[in-house]
Amino acid sequence: VSYQGQDQNIMDTLQRLNVLGDYIKQSSNHDNVPVYRKDGTEINLFRMSTGNWVFANNVENSERQLYQESIGSPTPVQNKPWKLMVREEEISIGGFSVTPHESDQPMNDDDEAKTENTTKFLIIGIAVGAGAVLIMLSVVASITYCVRKNRANESDPTEEPREDEAEEETRHHYDTDYDVFYETV
Repeated sequence: VSYQGQDQNIMDTLQRLNVLGDYIKQSSNHDNVPVYRKDGTEINLFRMSTGNWVFANNVENSERQLYQESIGSPTPVQNKPWKLMVREEEISIGGFSVTPHESDQPMNDDDEAKTENTTKFLIIGIAVGAGAVLIMLSVVASITYCVRKNRANESDPTEEPREDEAEEETRHHYDTDYDVFYETV
């Protein structure tokens, strides 16, 4: 967060408010939007429930001393002016900028823990999935083996029929096309 303007009164006010400097993305959110905190202070940059971005010490009970009417943007809008409240008067600040340096921010411990947990869950998911696939292949192989064995037993001419099957083998067949009677034994 920086100020490149020429107004020394505004610069003095921004320094008194202690808002200039680097901010780090926090693990907590406010209204489902990240909160940024100035390194080594209690100064926060966050989006209020009204949709405005604001600098304040307390996220829950903030005064609108330095804010941007950003109409619910997930980040401060680069081409919109910031406003400073001085003695109940709104002053638009030119030369004030909030520039993200997302790639320069070190990963905090919470992000590392989340990444580690995600990796663990991914590995567990793959292991469970692979186990389920192996079980399904086993079941399919068992069923296929049983079906093939039954078919082989039914068509094997060298196998002796059981007694109840032997009785069924003796049947009378009528060939209606030729009026021939024959018996199968």
